[in-house]
Amino acid sequence: MSISCTHTLIALLICSPVSSVWAKSDDSLYELDLEQLMALEVTTVARKPQSLSRTPAAAFVISREDIRRSGAVSIPEALRLAPGVEAAQISPSKWSVTIRGFGGRFANKLLVLVDGRSIYTETFGGVYWEMHDLPLEDIERIEVIRGPGATLWGSNAVNGVINIITRHTSDTQGGLLQTRQGDQHQETVMRWGGGLGERGDYRVYLKSIRQDDFSGTSGMTVDSGQARQLLGLRADWYGADRDHFTLRSDLMRMTQGRPYMVPNLSGVPAYNKRIDIDGDNSSASLLGRWERSLAVDSELSLQLSLDEYERRELTHTEQRDTLELDFQHRFSLARRHNILWGLTYRRSWDEFSFNPNYLIVQPVSQTLATRSIFVQDEIELLPDRLNMVLGTKLEHGTYSGLKWQPNLRLLWMPDSRQSLWASVSRAIRSPTRVDRDGVYMTGVTEPFTGANTTPLPLLWQSDGNSAFKNELLTAYELGYRVQPRRGLSVDLALYHNDYNNLRDGLQSPVYLDGTNWVANTLITNTGHGAVYGAELALDWRPTPQWQLQANYNIQRFDLDSSPLALTGTTMADIYRGYSPSHQFSLRLGWSPNKELDLDAWFRLVDEAEYAGTIGTDDPSIYGVDGYRALDLRAAWRPYPRLELAVVGKNLLSSAHEEYVEDIWAVPMAVPRSVMATLRLDF
Repeated sequence: MSISCTHTLIALLICSPVSSVWAKSDDSLYELDLEQLMALEVTTVARKPQSLSRTPAAAFVISREDIRRSGAVSIPEALRLAPGVEAAQISPSKWSVTIRGFGGRFANKLLVLVDGRSIYTETFGGVYWEMHDLPLEDIERIEVIRGPGATLWGSNAVNGVINIITRHTSDTQGGLLQTRQGDQHQETVMRWGGGLGERGDYRVYLKSIRQDDFSGTSGMTVDSGQARQLLGLRADWYGADRDHFTLRSDLMRMTQGRPYMVPNLSGVPAYNKRIDIDGDNSSASLLGRWERSLAVDSELSLQLSLDEYERRELTHTEQRDTLELDFQHRFSLARRHNILWGLTYRRSWDEFSFNPNYLIVQPVSQTLATRSIFVQDEIELLPDRLNMVLGTKLEHGTYSGLKWQPNLRLLWMPDSRQSLWASVSRAIRSPTRVDRDGVYMTGVTEPFTGANTTPLPLLWQSDGNSAFKNELLTAYELGYRVQPRRGLSVDLALYHNDYNNLRDGLQSPVYLDGTNWVANTLITNTGHGAVYGAELALDWRPTPQWQLQANYNIQRFDLDSSPLALTGTTMADIYRGYSPSHQFSLRLGWSPNKELDLDAWFRLVDEAEYAGTIGTDDPSIYGVDGYRALDLRAAWRPYPRLELAVVGKNLLSSAHEEYVEDIWAVPMAVPRSVMATLRLDF
């Protein structure tokens, strides 16, 4: 399906009076006290609304008000508000986002959804964050689930699931004009919402962003900025009594400064040569959803989504079209059983053209399909005291074959202010196109340096493996939530993740290829071991004017894999060094009156010792030091519909490095910045 076909289809559907769905938003979320916030509904854990306090998982909700007061300008930046999320900025538009380790530009053990639509890519794995954006003002909440969600959401929901839920259109009526102007980020959002007869509402938006270049760690400015334009629509319509419909469509086009450090066997001007180009990306998506209420405790839903994108870069051009159909049915049985079952079909088509000096993908086009069925039973063992959740998903994929992903959870609530939960889950990470079918050249070691003691250059190459299998996880979790006093909430989660068949590398003997040596590393599944840690979140609201949120997480890696023959480095070393061992976040908000907000956000992040090291001779040269960051925000509302705000970011240093891209990396530093915002509702 071409981009132009999808544009035509979206244009036709925009003219139709259909619409939406997920939970209806609450404009006064920021006025809720802590007890009411703990009762907010979370939909991602069980694919049904349930209160956060009764959720048997490590769940966290980032509200619209949290996003606004943080000063975040992108979804990855807002995700830093959640405990256990490792969000590190690589360039103005690129991020590494993961949960519980295994970070990177292509972090492949995290499933991300937008209104239930998966945005995981089967090419490298993970999410192209720069291609998934929307006005932050249109986000109702972001649900962050740490730990496996594979029983309900399928493959790649290994270490966590993030669901970005947009606002109901009835809550975005009228107009919005917002502009952010700063020395690094410039953005304008225009939105209009109106009615569709007596039973429906809609909104349309335009968003334009420009982000300026970052400097490299050497101090030289790197062509890394971006210009991005978005157009979107959402419509909601209620049928007679029982039916809800939703329609969402989004179009995006961007030009992105793209620096590469690529292998250059001639050695002129250098063996690893920097090339700066502009990459052009475009995407289109369409989501339609129908829900029917059958009874108070019974409903069914059907969702269809279409997604396509095109990326043009130095190393390759990629086009991918994805169709996903999802059906689910929930009902009660014998009073104590709440049963949920469903079917999912996902089909993805791709086509590549590539520069063989850097990347080869064979075959150049491929169709990947996944079919699954799941069932889950939530059993009330003791009324309002003890619940058990038991379920499994049976799934078959083109690369992954047939597999099952079970889940067992227990929730005990000794009283209304505390709950204890435990779980055992199994999840898999499916092979990607590059795992199976890709060959990429990662760098060159010049003569008489590092692992190369010869007078000829040494080319490093990573080879896909058609026998590459699923990565497997068995996860054990334990959590405790308590409200020891009014206005104070504490949430603790412990986890122990056992991994098998982890991606590893087997280095072949070095061979001579004309005037250079070649070191091939075959992608294999010989890695294994454990990752374990703890996550703590505290929310304290001593008065309606004050709020303090603190998060801390610690993790340890006990992984084993084969050392590479030339360097002695193992993928276990690299996995351990991809992610910080410690993270701490403290956010303090004060609203002395209804017109004024003052916010401070401090973050402390440990080093990522081996960030950006795939296939290189000396991984340690790409490590990222730990850093501290402070953001300050002041907002003034002279009138109820007008807000003026000033935000200062990364105020403790002129610039700091947070992460390095996995391959072909040019390390960059995130600068200190200042931004002013004007928001007008009309």
